[in-house]
This record gives sequence, C-alpha cells and structure tokens, in this order.
Amino acid sequence: MIFLNIIQAVLYLGVTSVLAIPERVTLYAQSISNPTDSIQLSQYEIDLETHNFTTVPSTIITETTDINTDELYCIKFGSDDCFSLLQLNTPLSYELIWDYEINQFSLVFNELLSNNDTNVILAVLRDSTRSELADVTKLKKITKTYADKKKEINNVIVDKEADDEVVADGKSWMEENWKKIVVGIILYNLVVYGFKQQTEVPKNKD
Repeated sequence: MIFLNIIQAVLYLGVTSVLAIPERVTLYAQSISNPTDSIQLSQYEIDLETHNFTTVPSTIITETTDINTDELYCIKFGSDDCFSLLQLNTPLSYELIWDYEINQFSLVFNELLSNNDTNVILAVLRDSTRSELADVTKLKKITKTYADKKKEINNVIVDKEADDEVVADGKSWMEENWKKIVVGIILYNLVVYGFKQQTEVPKNKD
C-alpha cells in the first residue's frame, strides 16, 4: 500500500511538472515614506515554462482613494525587491511588462488603456531580444588609440585658430579704419591752412 502511494505521488509530481501549473503573484505598491503602507494593485498568473502571463480577473483595485499621486511608490511582487520606483497616476492606466528572456518586470504608464475612471494594469509579454531597447554591447566603453587622441588634439587646435579668426574679424570700425581717419585729418588741416593763407590780408610795408 505504501509502495502504491509512493508511485502515485511520483506520477502526480511528473504530471504537474509537465502541465506547468501557473504561479499566482500579487502586485503591490509600497509607500517609500511609510513602508507599512502597502496597497494591493492586482494579481497575475505566470507560467515560466510556457511564458504565459495573464491578469487574474476582478483582482485590480476598484478604489484608488488610498493612492497618493504625490507619493513615491515601490512596485513589487509580495515580499520581493522593488522592480519599479514611480509616482502612480489615477485612474490606474499601466502596462505590467514582463521581459521573459531576462526575467525582468517594469510598470509603464499608458494613458490610452483607461477610460471612464476604470483602473487597468495590463499584463504584457515582451521578448527583450526583439525590443527596440539599446543593445548592451553598444553601450560599452570605447578604447581610444593614440591616433584617435592625436586627431582630437588637432581638431581642438583647428577650432582654436578658427576662433582667433572670428575675434580678428570682430574688430571695431575705428580699429579697421584708423588710417583713413588720420589721412582725412591731415588733408583737412592742409585745406584749412591753405584757405587761411589765401584770405589773409597783406600788411602795408613802411
């Protein structure tokens, strides 16, 4: 009899592992200023093997009066760590995105989901390898060679010479035309002196 019970238990475990029963998780918003203030937002069923992610019907909160839109909330599952840190807008209009390839969650606001003061937190399954997120390899530090650094220095020198030319071209009108002014003053004095010589009355000789 005992041997039969063991066989039944083994068969049950094998069947449940093949069926991959989804795990139910609860999404919470925990106040940062008051950690004891935790609000249950909704519940979800997650199947890690089949990548099934659905919202449990009728579990999204209907009253949002306890949510302070000026408060910062830690978004998490149960007693797990925060995966998002944000201020909640009401009515709730969010996408709960699961990047199953890297097993990462994020809560993203989408104003188009909610209408007539209804609260919506839509479960969204996303393949992070096909998303439009930046490739991690593109964000690595680029090692510059000596030639690259020398090229940057040359570019700086060229830019400095261009700036000097701009300063030179930015001279005032007086600085650019001082020669003409000096020549004009000399000519003016010569004309005035000659005019005086012509109009001066000759003195009678004794």
